[in-house]
Amino acid sequence: GTFHSVFYRILRYHEPMRWDSAKLLSHEWKKEVLLRQAAKSLGISEQEIVFDEMLQTFSFYKNQGKTPDDLLKTEPNGITAPLYQAYETLKQEEGLFDFDDMLLGCLQFFRDNPTILANYQQRFRYMMIDEFQDINWVQYELIQLLGISSNLCVVGDDDQTIYSFRGSSPSFLLDMKEKIAGLETIVLSTNYRSSHEIVEASKRLI
Repeated sequence: GTFHSVFYRILRYHEPMRWDSAKLLSHEWKKEVLLRQAAKSLGISEQEIVFDEMLQTFSFYKNQGKTPDDLLKTEPNGITAPLYQAYETLKQEEGLFDFDDMLLGCLQFFRDNPTILANYQQRFRYMMIDEFQDINWVQYELIQLLGISSNLCVVGDDDQTIYSFRGSSPSFLLDMKEKIAGLETIVLSTNYRSSHEIVEASKRLI
């Protein structure tokens, strides 16, 4: 499954009331309603906010594991940090969550419940992760918690990172040699999918 589907199923199994799907902010307009409430509570004019960009910024920071307090340290005079804090507070008060919370919630759940984590470490004895260049900090932390055995295989290409705006980074792929002892690297150097012209153009671009 995807990261979200696997870890959300875990949360639903252990904490069904907290992670009821009826509480999921599954549409952008629902998030915008909360963001408007947050802005109003802070006396910030809606004219100062580009709503989709602000929500994307929240997601970017959450996928890096950064809280509103972390953001306040780097942007003490901006409106992003207080809006981020007010938005998260409103969500918690109403018992709501978004897709980013699924991963953060499962990461915190595993850290708070080492016995349950140990059970899943035994259950997931083999892990294969595709498009590894596009994972973010939260996903990487979850992988490290679960992947204590040597039965881990990741597939990726650091030249194809396209989700940096969501907090992904090729550094997680490139740093694995330092993180995991005895790691074997298999380079797939032949492209069977693309024509010669496409491969050559890609090489020049890279």
